[in-house]
Amino acid sequence: MASYEPNSRPIWILLLVAVQAVLAVIAIPSGALFLADPSGKILGAQFIIPYLTKSPPFIRDFVPVRIWLVAVYGVLPLLFGAGLLKRVRLAWILTLALGLTVVLWIAAEIALFAPLGFTPLSPLVGAIGAATVVLSLLPSVRRYYPRR
Repeated sequence: MASYEPNSRPIWILLLVAVQAVLAVIAIPSGALFLADPSGKILGAQFIIPYLTKSPPFIRDFVPVRIWLVAVYGVLPLLFGAGLLKRVRLAWILTLALGLTVVLWIAAEIALFAPLGFTPLSPLVGAIGAATVVLSLLPSVRRYYPRR
């Protein structure tokens, strides 16, 4: 199995870190605005929020969703990106898991809320999740984070 020197980091890892940074740049302000204005007016979601709180049985209050946006989709990608650059295998595994989570989350949003339409962020965030999964599974990326 090929081993990489620290100076021979595959370019795909830098792209993976950049994709994580884009996810954070989208999620942190969105989650913060959602926390600041629970009505959703700042984000243009004031017409959707009443429907969403009645539609799925598991959403009664959007505070956990808002915190999820900031913490899981915002802060964690930044931490994982730093770990990827430091060649921490756990960061690579968790980045892959986060990518899968993003894809599943967006798929659930589409399945549950299709009648409401979509914001341009839904396909963008879904594409970020898919890119995260694909980049994480590239052979050169997988080899860069060997099992110890």
